[in-house]
Amino acid sequence: MEHRSETPASPRNTPPELRRVALHALTVLFGIQALRTLVPLLVFIFRDRFGWNALAVGGLAMATFATGFLAMAMRGSLPPGRWLWICVGGVGGFRLALQLWHGDPIVDFFLALSAVILFFQIPPLILADGGRASGSSWLLGWLVGLSLDTALHGFYGTYDMSWRGDVATSLLVLALVVVQGFLLAAVMRTGGATQGPPPRRLAWSLVALGPFIFLELMVVGNVARSSALTGWSPEVSTAWVLVGRWFVLWLVSSEALRVLHRAGRPLPTVLTALLVLSLWAPWPTGWLSAALLFATHLSSVLLLMIIVLTIGAESRAGSSVKLAVGHGMGLLAFGVLVFLYYGSIDIRLPFSKDSLLPVAGAVLGMGALAARSAPALSMRWALRRSWALLTCGLLMLLPLTKLAAVPRVGSEPVKGLPLRLMTYNLHCGIDPLGHLGLEAIAEVIEAEKPDVVVLQEVSRGWLVNGSVDMLTWLSRRLDMPFVFAPTADPLWGNAVLSRRPLKGTRTTLLPTKELLIGRGLLAARIDLGGAGHLEVIATHFHDPEDGGAIRELQSRAILDFWQGRPRTVVTGDLNARPGAPEIEMLRQAGLRDALEVAAIAAGDMAPGDTHPSTGPRQRIDYIWTSPDLHITDVAVPVTRASDHLPVVATLDVE
Repeated sequence: MEHRSETPASPRNTPPELRRVALHALTVLFGIQALRTLVPLLVFIFRDRFGWNALAVGGLAMATFATGFLAMAMRGSLPPGRWLWICVGGVGGFRLALQLWHGDPIVDFFLALSAVILFFQIPPLILADGGRASGSSWLLGWLVGLSLDTALHGFYGTYDMSWRGDVATSLLVLALVVVQGFLLAAVMRTGGATQGPPPRRLAWSLVALGPFIFLELMVVGNVARSSALTGWSPEVSTAWVLVGRWFVLWLVSSEALRVLHRAGRPLPTVLTALLVLSLWAPWPTGWLSAALLFATHLSSVLLLMIIVLTIGAESRAGSSVKLAVGHGMGLLAFGVLVFLYYGSIDIRLPFSKDSLLPVAGAVLGMGALAARSAPALSMRWALRRSWALLTCGLLMLLPLTKLAAVPRVGSEPVKGLPLRLMTYNLHCGIDPLGHLGLEAIAEVIEAEKPDVVVLQEVSRGWLVNGSVDMLTWLSRRLDMPFVFAPTADPLWGNAVLSRRPLKGTRTTLLPTKELLIGRGLLAARIDLGGAGHLEVIATHFHDPEDGGAIRELQSRAILDFWQGRPRTVVTGDLNARPGAPEIEMLRQAGLRDALEVAAIAAGDMAPGDTHPSTGPRQRIDYIWTSPDLHITDVAVPVTRASDHLPVVATLDVE
């Protein structure tokens, strides 16, 4: 079979190459957005809405990721290159449909699933049809596409475009899909010869792509995670990630890697060690977190570059099944890593979930080590692609421009009592049908005009919750500063939003340390001016129905923390009904149940239930106050923005 190599040095050849890279970049953007949308839909529709257990949800996920094995089978059923372009166009089409659909999220699930399945077919097809789309152009398209995704993700405050229904966002997605369509038509007209896949050893290196995507979604491109750990705004965190992407492009365009390669340095070994070490401490904070993120980014991209360019350099005639098998195994590895990481909240693992990050780095490194000996590997593959550096540089301006336009969130002037307080379990921002709807939650809070909002199940970068920083987004949307107390890990826990000035906070974990999801309390002091302060103790108790004994320990810990101080509120999701021993402990200690007080005043002996919001059958969300506080205007707003109903009360002095 004739092999036609691609040489970007000729100006006459540059426009077709640029079109291919731009096409790959937009396809990667759509594919990553669809994947980040699919994961929460998979979990919350099938686990919470339909009641599947973790193993059943994991099985469905594995079946989805196993579709990577189908690429070469489908390629053989169509003329060369045809299936590739069907997949590329299909990713854009399904991504647009996902944006325009505003009905039942089950349809969103199938649209996102279709886009992801087609997206999964593309890498082995491109590497098998090297004459049509070379590995270097595809890799450059990946880096530019990931940069574009990061810029847009940060510009939208980590609340992904696919969850939004506004006209401007829909028009932007439409425009991007139209551009992708024109690029696709232009690239298909250029044609190209087909070459065979690389030797078996290199085909198996493609297993590393799954762990690379895992690290990209969990760490490198997870702006919310970076923001929560560094304390920076999402816009600054986005700019930092884009600086890393720009630096990688500059580095591989410079002489530095070529010098190392010529000197005989074991570059893949050094990069693998750097990657694993950068992931070893899972929750660094401040500047250390930013530095380790940079190291993770640099090493992971360079390792992927070595793999892809080596495969392209050693392509030859052979069975294309090898590529499909290697790629399929990589996607299964991605599915296993995600399932184990987040399945640990339902299933006790014999190891820490945090160990999965360096494991993924090690697998990526082993793929590069298997490919390290390619004689045709060019370490300067991007030298003539300076426009990519310019593109990434310009993308940095997008989040920084947004930063300049973000209004400063500030507290209101100091006021005394009365004070309006709300407690609300947000269910990670997901409504009972499975839709991530932060705007609906914000509207529920806004309608009650609270001075203080206590939140449970707040996610700040979990992939299974759409990688959104719920707290920062809600804080800006409601113009209410926040304090956060992580429990399950540094990205998930309880929070307090307050219009009143916060004088200080204290946090502590609740019994017991063996829980799959850690529990804790957050005590926030609200400044009341000359009237002193109000202490709000926010918490979220252990949830299984048979966990009463643990909840009793947690109630005891709350009471020991309170110690009878006046002007105190204990509030949150206690996961127990009135009359349960853990609830009676609070009553007997002198705390007053706001809903019970309001019901007695109204002559109604059946206070409102709060869960589930689709048909409340149990009361598990509470506002408890010290005896010196007067409780009025208690309400349980009816809403389906979360799976819980909020509880609101106005507090004053007796």
